[in-house]
Amino acid sequence: MKSYSFLISGCGDLGIKVLKKIIQKPGAYEALSLDKGIVAETKTQLKHPFFKQIGVDCKTAADDSVESDHLLIAFPPGETYVEDVAKALAQWNGKGVAVMISSTGVYEENTGSEVSEGSQIKKDSLIVEAEAKAIEKGAHVLRLAGLYDRHKGPHLYWQEAGLLKSNPQGMINLLHRADAADAIYIMINSLYKDPSERKTWHLSDSHPLTREEIVNEWNKNLPAESKITISSEQSSKNGLGKKVNAKAFSEHFSWTPRYESFAYFSQGFSSPRSVLGRELKSCCQNPITGFFRDGYCRTVNVDQGSHIICAELTDEFLEFSKAAGNDLSTPRPEFKFRGLRHGDKWCLCASRWVEALANNVAPKIYLESTHEQMLEWVDLEILKAYSLDLN
Repeated sequence: MKSYSFLISGCGDLGIKVLKKIIQKPGAYEALSLDKGIVAETKTQLKHPFFKQIGVDCKTAADDSVESDHLLIAFPPGETYVEDVAKALAQWNGKGVAVMISSTGVYEENTGSEVSEGSQIKKDSLIVEAEAKAIEKGAHVLRLAGLYDRHKGPHLYWQEAGLLKSNPQGMINLLHRADAADAIYIMINSLYKDPSERKTWHLSDSHPLTREEIVNEWNKNLPAESKITISSEQSSKNGLGKKVNAKAFSEHFSWTPRYESFAYFSQGFSSPRSVLGRELKSCCQNPITGFFRDGYCRTVNVDQGSHIICAELTDEFLEFSKAAGNDLSTPRPEFKFRGLRHGDKWCLCASRWVEALANNVAPKIYLESTHEQMLEWVDLEILKAYSLDLN
């Protein structure tokens, strides 16, 4: 049986963000004793080329079991959830930390009151049964509120539907996916250094909003023809939900969410912020850059490349980008593009800069002109090391 230092079972969107956090965080390998490497476990092989590209071993849940010091269980519930969790736990040798990601949906509360980790839970839930197995094995359970970002979340579900049918006064607890990944990394690192007898925690941004409040906030970013309407058909159904306060987790692990609320996140689209949390400054007007060609590294959902990092280009990077399939230096008169040169400032795709970082050819950047969503790709401390405008 092959042995690893860290197994991420269910390495999907959230698991990958945690994985990136571990890979990029200075000193993470030493802090968690990851000398035997990391393995990502998935249901299918769809994401395996990505894992191999970043130097991480991968396997499917159907492949032979491995042994691991640390374990993160991050796959969603299914019909065989309890058995799947037990199988993942069987690969943990108990030498490090094991965390099972669960949901705040396990709480019975539905009248709008606040819940704690000790509040009444749904006894007949598969998730609760799986939690019990994890705790029995010595693992910790982290119940997460609803995750969201600019790609997924209730706001986008309702936007696509164009209509909110559920009780508009029902409370929704949310947590930005990047903040969840950050919290998980901090939790595992902290518990490895200082084990805790407490096994169950829950996490949200501690700013619950009603469905109506979420819709109203998101509608501020949408044109009139795309705004979400609220149906009155089910306004008295679905209950009032619950309020999840993350005070216990925040205080124990010294964690604070970067996106303090969904409202704060949503406001960042109409009033873009930099990675320093201040108003986003122009990157360059000559040559004119940005997804909108307005000089700013701002973005919207249709910007698949995420042109959000303001960099001062070098010949070395331009050669790297061309070899990677994105030729930025060759003039394209038909598009009124003169081609970029050494010293030009440009809004680069987040993924391209990260690739350049991994290949030691990342250009220097301007933090005040780099969109805050870049923090979903790279830690601020790494960005600061490449900054040209940090006083």
